[in-house]
Amino acid sequence: MPELPEVEVITRELRSMFKGKRIKEVLVYAERVIRGVSKDEFVKELTGKRVIEVIRKGKAILFNVEDLWLIIHLKINGQIYISESKPPWSMIKFRFEGEKRCLYLCDFRGLVEIRLSKDPYKETFLAKMGPDALSEEFTFEYFYSKIKDSRSKIKSLIMDQGFIAGIGNIYAAESLFRAKIRPDRIAKSLSEEEAKKLYVAIKDVLQDSICYGAAVKKYFVDGKDRGDFSDKFLVYNREGQPCRICGEKIVKITLSGRGTYFCPVCQV
Repeated sequence: MPELPEVEVITRELRSMFKGKRIKEVLVYAERVIRGVSKDEFVKELTGKRVIEVIRKGKAILFNVEDLWLIIHLKINGQIYISESKPPWSMIKFRFEGEKRCLYLCDFRGLVEIRLSKDPYKETFLAKMGPDALSEEFTFEYFYSKIKDSRSKIKSLIMDQGFIAGIGNIYAAESLFRAKIRPDRIAKSLSEEEAKKLYVAIKDVLQDSICYGAAVKKYFVDGKDRGDFSDKFLVYNREGQPCRICGEKIVKITLSGRGTYFCPVCQV
């Protein structure tokens, strides 16, 4: 699933390509991915509208199209293709004025969600989100107030989108490694100093990933040769490989049904 850095990189690219452009055509190949309105209403409402802005909220991409918002949630395997020809597993196609290439929303599982809204922040899954992990609202005071009394495992807690929006399995693992905290620690066991290290690590690892292009290749295809932050992962998906700091083998456990990677020496 794309997390905050991947969605941020995708959002910036879409903004640079389509902001100010008018939607000339909308084709729906799979109506089931549309939420809240019918296929015909979806096409009618968007056709001819100009893109005013493209922004990100947590893991969602939001297009402001005049009086409406188009909300895209890629879920687990959703992809965005920028292409002149129809790619496999296309769900929806958008053609923009002055552009030969179109935007295709694709998903072989068909789990992506796309919806229209007059007020996106009243939509259920956005309304329930906590502050975005890179927003000014995500302060250390807020962060520490939520974890100091929590009995949840710290990794599970920071992946809770109602607590912090944007962090998933990958960046939770990487942030905890940078902060030298085991993912299975009970949140309330962290000292204020440890909590501060984790708060800083979360901000830093997300920004670093964005700077390197995130791990975006799986989710966004536009013909460009992009960087890939996955080459720089310190623990995620490195079970049995030596820790880049101490040389101990990286361990994989399961927390809340998710594979979790950490160094048993560096993280305590």
